[in-house]
Amino acid sequence: MEWGDKMLWRTGLLAVALSAAAFGVSAQSRPDRLLISEPVQGYAYYNRPGATVEQHDAEFRDCLVATNVQRNGVGGSVAHQWVWGGVIQAIGTSAIENCMIASGWRVFQLPAAEGRTIARLADADFKARFAGMVGAPTPPGVLARTWDNQASRPARYHTPSRPRAQSGDQLSARSFRLSGLEVHLRTPEEASGPTYTNVRGVPLDRIVAPAPGKAIVVVGGFGNRWIGFARTADTGGEIAFGLRSSRRGLWHAFEVPAGRYRIVGTGWVNHCLGSPAFEITAGDVVYAGRFLLEGETLGPTLDVSEVPAQLDGTLRDRLRPAQYNNGSTTLCPFGVGIYPLEIPGVPFQEGYRGGSLAVVTAPSPD
Repeated sequence: MEWGDKMLWRTGLLAVALSAAAFGVSAQSRPDRLLISEPVQGYAYYNRPGATVEQHDAEFRDCLVATNVQRNGVGGSVAHQWVWGGVIQAIGTSAIENCMIASGWRVFQLPAAEGRTIARLADADFKARFAGMVGAPTPPGVLARTWDNQASRPARYHTPSRPRAQSGDQLSARSFRLSGLEVHLRTPEEASGPTYTNVRGVPLDRIVAPAPGKAIVVVGGFGNRWIGFARTADTGGEIAFGLRSSRRGLWHAFEVPAGRYRIVGTGWVNHCLGSPAFEITAGDVVYAGRFLLEGETLGPTLDVSEVPAQLDGTLRDRLRPAQYNNGSTTLCPFGVGIYPLEIPGVPFQEGYRGGSLAVVTAPSPD
C-alpha cells in the first residue's frame, strides 16, 4: 500500500473492489487456514450457553448495524451491483459473524439433512425449535468457529480473494428476520471513517531527536503484510502511521504528536472491534515492538535490545517499550474484514467486554 502525505483511511466501494484482489489466492487453495473474512456456510447458527432468542436477535441486529451500511447507498451501476452481490456482501456477512464471535457467540453448523428439516419448518415451529438451540450448553451440530484470538496468529488465517457470501439457509439470520426488530443501517458516508494525516516512517539512522511537542515511535515488522496505527479520537485523532514490511524485515521510526495510539489493522484485517493501544507523551522515545506479520504469533516482542544498532545512541538510551492495553475500539469501517486483536497477557482497557472477556464456558454435563 502506497500512502501520500494525506491518506484517506477509508473503505469505500472502490477501495474494496481493488483490495479484494489483494486479499490473496482463492479460498479453496488454503484449506488448512481459517477463512477470517468468509462466513461459515450451510445451516449455521450462533449459540451462547444460557442466552435467549431475544438476546441473540438483539445482538445480531447490533452487529449488523455496527458493520454494514444501507444497501441502497451502494449505487445503481452494474459494476456496483456486481460487487455488492459478491465480495462486498461476503465481507459484510463475515463482519457480522466476527462481531458475534467477539461478543462471545459460537458458530455451529448442522448436517445437511437436519438443517434442511429445520429450515423447512413453518415460522412458529422454527422459532420454537431455534429457541432450544441458541442457548443450549451442548447444541446440535458441529462447532465451526468460536473466539480464539485468531488475528494474533497470522500464519493460521487467510483472507480469500473471492469469499463466499452467507448461505441463504443461515438459521440465525432467519431468526433475526422473524424478530421484527428495527434496523437503521449507517450510510456509506457514516461508515467511511475519519480522514487521517499519515506520518511517514524513516530508517532508524535518519532520526536523531523528537521535535518540540513530538515523540518518536520505533516499529519493526517481518512478513509481507501491513500494520497500521492511529491516534484515538479521545486523544485528538487525525494522525496515523504504518509499516508495509517484507519477509526480510523493515524497521522505521515515526515522529508523531502525543496521544494514545491503537493498532488499526494487520494485513487486510481491521481491528475496530478491539485492539491493543499505548500512550505516548511529548519527548518520549517508544518501542512499539517487533511484529511477525506472517508468523505463528504476531507479537509484538518488546525487548529494546533487538532494535538495530542504526538507531542513534542517545535515542537508544531513552528508548522504552510501549505499555499496551487490550480493548481499544472504534467505529467499524465497511467493506473490509474485521476481527479483534489481543496481545496475550496484556491487561484490558476499563469498560471493554469483548473478545476473550466475552467467552461463556458451557457447564460440564453431570
